[in-house]
Amino acid sequence: MIVSLAVSLFVLNIVRVAGVFIAVSGRWFDGLPDPPGTGDANFFWAHNVVAEILAVVFLLALTVALCRVLPGLRGYLREIVLLYAREGKAMVQKIFG
Repeated sequence: MIVSLAVSLFVLNIVRVAGVFIAVSGRWFDGLPDPPGTGDANFFWAHNVVAEILAVVFLLALTVALCRVLPGLRGYLREIVLLYAREGKAMVQKIFG
């Protein structure tokens, strides 16, 4: 299972890199603004926006799939989320009083 997971992550990364290359070379995002000011909005939008959003979607889907295969993982993830929520709330209260 771990090997197939690693292979799927490797293949998806190759697809991501190829997609960014195709988008940049095809100049798909020429009409969009260039926030970093590098003169090439294509790379910014292809790599930093589209590819990152798709990566987050994939990781969420992977988490859901793993929770179905490993039911104990759901409780562990719930504890992690609650820990971050408590610590984040405490930090906000400390900063803003």
